[in-house]
Amino acid sequence: MRQTPFHFLGRFVVTFQRLESSLNAILVSLSCAPDEAARIMFNELSFAQRLKTASTLMGWFVTQNPRFPDLLRQEFDEYIVALQKAAERRNELVHSNFTHLPTIGVDLGLVREKSRLRPSKGEREIDEEELLEEMLEKETQALMNLETELRRFEGWIAHWRKHA
Repeated sequence: MRQTPFHFLGRFVVTFQRLESSLNAILVSLSCAPDEAARIMFNELSFAQRLKTASTLMGWFVTQNPRFPDLLRQEFDEYIVALQKAAERRNELVHSNFTHLPTIGVDLGLVREKSRLRPSKGEREIDEEELLEEMLEKETQALMNLETELRRFEGWIAHWRKHA
């Protein structure tokens, strides 16, 4: 069965959920708290708050482990910025309406429609974006690459905690 553009959209969303899970694992590891206690503390934080907390905890972790390469801290912060952008994109996609991109015979993509109210103008503004399967696949692959990097950081943190 041929996958529809909605499958590609769903794969993007599910891949982002795995990214969230990887970030949660890093938060647990950096917090030095028992797993369940850490998860209770982070449970109600938004994704943006989790990113800020992860960045702050990484800074604290580096000060507590002077042998931890500062270059990794800088690289981690670059991934935090990339994760913020990915979260913005996920929110754009999740909080939009979709229709099929009009084509002849085959669904090649979707039209994303997002509307905003402009009270000062007394109007509703509508933005449209064409999402082709290739674009969604490329964005999903970028999320998968970020997930790989987060898992790499998780391994380094575990290593440094073990040998600190």
